[in-house]
Amino acid sequence: ATGVGKTFLMSSLIDYCATQGVRHVLVVTPGSVIQAKTLANFDQASTKFVAGADHEPFIITPENFRSASVSTALRDEEVLKVFVFNVHQLISPGRKVRETDENLGDALYDYLRKSDDLLVISDEHHIYHKDATAFSGAIRDLSPFALVGLTATPAESDLPKVVFQYTLCEAIADHHVKI
Repeated sequence: ATGVGKTFLMSSLIDYCATQGVRHVLVVTPGSVIQAKTLANFDQASTKFVAGADHEPFIITPENFRSASVSTALRDEEVLKVFVFNVHQLISPGRKVRETDENLGDALYDYLRKSDDLLVISDEHHIYHKDATAFSGAIRDLSPFALVGLTATPAESDLPKVVFQYTLCEAIADHHVKI
């Protein structure tokens, strides 16, 4: 349900996968508003910061991915790299993530595609239903080892794929949210 822990689940999943050796996580948001919220969740200076992870991720965004510090992090196999991009920044061939970067020596999209431990977390996954062919194609092209969709409102076609559901009624009964 909305407000009962998708963000904590995402953070815990990233931390768990990092414990298993994963070093490349791509969080895809449906737009800039949720992207900004997600970035705040990873920013220790933000009131929205989600604390408690054992592994501190290096956050890569559309604003910083062409910097020398990101290039250094991308070359370090020990660094947990979390890429936070919205779907529009990934799907179009003309986007900067698909252009060769002089610091990286490759396009960021191609770097992600070559990562054999890429985990993709799709925030608000209900937006990317089966008819979202551009999104689906871009993610399939990345060949992640896993795609996890998080949403409070799954598309009806995704209901058979739901592995856990926690309803708003349950969250209210458990005193996690206000009535």
